Amino acid sequence: LGSAVVCGKSGPRGNDPDIWRILATEPLTLTTDPVQKTVQGESVSNLEVSTGQWIEILTEESFVATATAPILVGQYLISQGFTNDSTGDPAQIHGIPIEQWRSDYPVLVPKGYSKNWFTLMINEGTTVSLDDQPIAASQFTAISNTGYSIAHVLVEEGTHTLTGDQAFGVTLVGY
Repeated sequence: LGSAVVCGKSGPRGNDPDIWRILATEPLTLTTDPVQKTVQGESVSNLEVSTGQWIEILTEESFVATATAPILVGQYLISQGFTNDSTGDPAQIHGIPIEQWRSDYPVLVPKGYSKNWFTLMINEGTTVSLDDQPIAASQFTAISNTGYSIAHVLVEEGTHTLTGDQAFGVTLVGY
């Protein structure tokens, strides 16, 4: 749980939105940047959310969710039947609150997937290395004017180490 989560779009599968659910742990005000809309069409900008209530967003872009109290964020990947590349199964990924980011991660990428993607979420200007090799700043894309960026990095199966000169977030998906 945390009050701010960088919601990084999953690795490329071909014209596929992600579904995001954001759960309020207590009464709070929720904002997304860039501003997203709930599946009911409500703008998520200073949106009041009650304890135990969740909102759902369907989008193909990354965004930052901030709240006045702790939130739980779930990212849901759609079925391969709804992607242009016809790849990937439905899956759930928990959003990593910025307060819980680390500056190093040992990661095991399992066998059996055609492609494996790290989604890296950073404060702009952070340098991240994969197995002691810096990831080019040009691989990162800014998320609006939030001060955060994301990158999708294709990675081979096996054991890897991610390190940064500042704390960062990472998720891993395989298709």
